[in-house]
Amino acid sequence: MTSESLHGAKYHKGQEFWLRASWLFIAVTSLVRLAQICAPGLAPDEAYYWDWSRRLSLGYYDQGPFIAYLIRCTTLLCGTNAAAIRLGALLSCTGALIIVHRMMLRWFGPLAAFTAVALLGLSPLLEVGSVIATYDPPLVFFYTLTFALAGKALYAKDCGKANRTWMWAGVAAGFGLLSKHTMLFLIPGLLLFLALSADHRVWLKRITPYAAFGITLLMYSGVISWNAHHHWWTFGHLLFLTAAKGGPKPPPFRYLGDYIGSQALLVGPVLFLAACFALPRELKLIRKVSTELPEGTIDPHRADASRRLFLLCMGWPSVLLFTLLSLKSKVQGNWAAFAWAPIVMEVSVQISQQIQPGGKAAKSARWMALSAAVSGLAITILMSWPPLLYKMGVRLKPDADLSNQLVGWQQTALRLNQVRNEMSENGKKPIFIVGSGYQYCAEMAYWLPDHPRTYDMYLHYRLDMYAAYVEELTEKLGQDAVFINETMAEDADLRKVFTEVTWDPPMPIYRKPFYSEPIRTIYIARCKGYRLYTGTAWHSGG
Repeated sequence: MTSESLHGAKYHKGQEFWLRASWLFIAVTSLVRLAQICAPGLAPDEAYYWDWSRRLSLGYYDQGPFIAYLIRCTTLLCGTNAAAIRLGALLSCTGALIIVHRMMLRWFGPLAAFTAVALLGLSPLLEVGSVIATYDPPLVFFYTLTFALAGKALYAKDCGKANRTWMWAGVAAGFGLLSKHTMLFLIPGLLLFLALSADHRVWLKRITPYAAFGITLLMYSGVISWNAHHHWWTFGHLLFLTAAKGGPKPPPFRYLGDYIGSQALLVGPVLFLAACFALPRELKLIRKVSTELPEGTIDPHRADASRRLFLLCMGWPSVLLFTLLSLKSKVQGNWAAFAWAPIVMEVSVQISQQIQPGGKAAKSARWMALSAAVSGLAITILMSWPPLLYKMGVRLKPDADLSNQLVGWQQTALRLNQVRNEMSENGKKPIFIVGSGYQYCAEMAYWLPDHPRTYDMYLHYRLDMYAAYVEELTEKLGQDAVFINETMAEDADLRKVFTEVTWDPPMPIYRKPFYSEPIRTIYIARCKGYRLYTGTAWHSGG
């Protein structure tokens, strides 16, 4: 065997190794997260979206309806339990990793594919998204699927295949828009790439991409119809979230600092810094692909630069737009979560291309990749198992520990059910459940044994999806109710709408040994004689 054939055999074995490593990584991390989703507690948002799934609709107050459809499917298959509610989120994140791997493998090779899968899969972004059921995991999946299909269409050699792929991209984008409205951020990124890439500007003159977007809008038309019959709530809610809030102004750049910190936490600080420092180098790709080549000229590196620019345009514009928004108002860390997959993919391309030639650059690239993976994994572990912080001597305030949101609701429901039984004289009288805030309504609906319909009374709290059902309270006039909240601030309002209000002793919720003080205190009121229907007249905010 010649030295050339030996080199080829080693190369082939190396490729096979990275392929197998990628699939093993995806399988192992998915199995670990499958065990995690069986944790019994539900975060308030998870219970809220589960309650959506019991009343399927074309639209919902907060976002699109896909998360409700997804939870409805998984709970029909696996029953009403925490694992079933979260299964769709896990499948979405695993699916996104598989799409990333296939796209990177096709464009940049097995090493780049493994690097992207490992860095993304070990990040807190994928950890939280896999084990908490919100509308972000489906968005990440469909956003990734859409730009992967768009990329496949852009680089297809057969025009007919490209046109068909564009249509499928439109379908994927439709599901993404039904998941969350930030799916629309893909459009300016795609238009930016088409404008910058000389080889692909022709698509701006073709009907196919616009027809694909027409499919997306057609799929979204049900949400528009629902909003037309519900005061355009969803769009008003989105404007409310992005508007600058009143009250005392925070220190200069406070929102910006919070946003940047949240993004560093989302993907891991080392990977975040690597992506930021790589951005200026990535911008040089524009010069390589923005000018048309003279006829007959062949540039072997042009396709690689063009694909990397495509990934840049699919990620960075959205992150930077939210950065600008954070200069004037609060931006939640998860709003830009969908944009990090293509950014991590581009960083992975740089790492893999530095590693392959060997030398000092390869060594530094390996250390950077390893430190990014380790830092992401460390944050992921601490977020997944908060008791580790306690063992390390770190003491968080109860409000700062997000895992506390999953604790104590079953205990609260047991007490609430006892009060309800006492008031109903063991089922002889109808008693309904009310609260002021979606979290109490949703958690009690899930944890009470009969999963009753619960109602938000909007006692100076912002609107939510329960506003769509508030008119059902007119049927409850004359009945008694159990009210639940974390304060007694609503006492005066309750006495206006009920003839008699009696508060039970406060119910502290402890999480020992991690906290000596209560993580929350629940207040339960026995309300008799519902006499005044107020609807959403007392709500505060949208």
